[in-house]
Amino acid sequence: MNPDEAAQTQAVDDAFRGLRTRVGPSVAGPPATQIVARGRRRRAGHVTLAAVAVLAVLTGGYAAVGDGLAGTRPNLPPAATVTAPAPTSPVKAPPTGDRTQDAKIPDGFLLRDQETDIADQSNDLSPCFGEPAMQRSASQRVGPPATEVNITQHLYVYPDQSTAHSIMRNVRQQLQSCSGFPGARVLKKAASPEWGDEAATITLALPADGAGEHTGAPVRYDVVRVGAAIVEVWGYPEIPQIDQDAQALVGRLCYYDVNCSPKAGRPAALPKLTNGGEAWVAVLEVIEPTDPKPLPGKSIAAAAELGYHATVVPTECDDGADSALGLTGSANRYTAVYFASQADAQAFAAALPALRVKVLKVRTYCV
Repeated sequence: MNPDEAAQTQAVDDAFRGLRTRVGPSVAGPPATQIVARGRRRRAGHVTLAAVAVLAVLTGGYAAVGDGLAGTRPNLPPAATVTAPAPTSPVKAPPTGDRTQDAKIPDGFLLRDQETDIADQSNDLSPCFGEPAMQRSASQRVGPPATEVNITQHLYVYPDQSTAHSIMRNVRQQLQSCSGFPGARVLKKAASPEWGDEAATITLALPADGAGEHTGAPVRYDVVRVGAAIVEVWGYPEIPQIDQDAQALVGRLCYYDVNCSPKAGRPAALPKLTNGGEAWVAVLEVIEPTDPKPLPGKSIAAAAELGYHATVVPTECDDGADSALGLTGSANRYTAVYFASQADAQAFAAALPALRVKVLKVRTYCV
């Protein structure tokens, strides 16, 4: 054995003797009468002590008597008891649906949509109305067969209000030609009633056609602009219902006017939704995938007449909506207006009793 090895061996022996000296006196030997009894318990206790030793190693490293043993941290505090958190259900991922409106005028928006056979997005346009972003037409026969009148409505929506205003200016300048009867005799000259943002009207005598029917009958032609939308209403023979339709459409065209706001005394809608934010939603109409012919435009128009912009929303984008409404499955939608408080939502609902509006508290997503 070389000198270095001898020195290391001597150091270990000295440390062991010192440890035995300090430990020995502190551990008193049991009386002789207890040795046999303890021997009986030793085997059963062996397993328990082994488990405790393993737990001590896992939770606190290992325990040491004294403060001079190599490889230990002196004066360690006892290991704290750690309680595992209770298991929780998996966190539901926030929905990622689409709140944006379809690029079309909603079904049911025009006054005659429910009865018409020609409501669509693809009617031929008069050159007077340029190239709108979207359009829709509807027509209905009104009155008894002997005196029935065919009332037709065309709605054009433009990208912005300035474009619609420019188109309307051109229509006003060429009103008779834009009516489709450029050579017809004028029965009532052009006028500018105070309907919507601007309006123009004229009455012409229906020219003779190949069938010779209704020749000379008065044709009433109305054009009204509100915000980014222009609507034309016409029919023959002229009856008050034609002008009444034109005026009635003014209120619902608020839907296409960014400056439209609730009537005096009505609560303000929530100006902005946030992901995960709470809101009170007034549900005007529920639309399920099995509905044969939903008409969301009807409830949207009703809200617009009060100055509100309702939207068609997938119910999955509003956490809590499906359960509150008793809906199952997917692809459910509703037309909705959002408010900051329950009182505001209920005040809005009270203004539309015919729609039986439901008020819910939801957490909004898909924003």
